[in-house]
Amino acid sequence: MLTHNTLPYLAYIEVYDPVEHTWHPVLVEIADTSAERQIGLMNRSFLPSDQGML
Repeated sequence: MLTHNTLPYLAYIEVYDPVEHTWHPVLVEIADTSAERQIGLMNRSFLPSDQGML
């Protein structure tokens, strides 16, 4: 029985660039538990420019 989802919760969002008047897709990982928020991005050695964490 799996008691904790070990896979990240991912979502695509779009971010508006008001200078260029364009929308950019961004893949985000949702940190929806206190433990995930505490860890955050600290163990990541690389984060592509079109990805992030909420």
